Amino acid sequence: MYFEEIVEEIEVILDKLIENATLMQDISHIKEKILDFQKRQKGLLEHLHSMNVFLEKNKKVIKVSKEKQLIIANKMASFEKLNSNFIKNVSKNARLIKAKKTDNK
Repeated sequence: MYFEEIVEEIEVILDKLIENATLMQDISHIKEKILDFQKRQKGLLEHLHSMNVFLEKNKKVIKVSKEKQLIIANKMASFEKLNSNFIKNVSKNARLIKAKKTDNK
């Protein structure tokens, strides 16, 4: 696989992670759907990690343009923000559910 293809694949994976994380925000109250999306996220993250490991091992040979580095960095930041918001929402919902259970006792 040529480095241009790897960088493009990393961008595609990041786009999918962002899309998935956005959808997870919208359905954070539906447990069954969340589990499906979390499995998908896990697979995408594993794939992204393997591509990153390959790039790291070959960084002396592979040169990525500053423009591509910036695009990837921006996509990573977008994903990280969405993921952080999702985790906060899930934690908040879990506390609300726990509080409701405590109130019903």
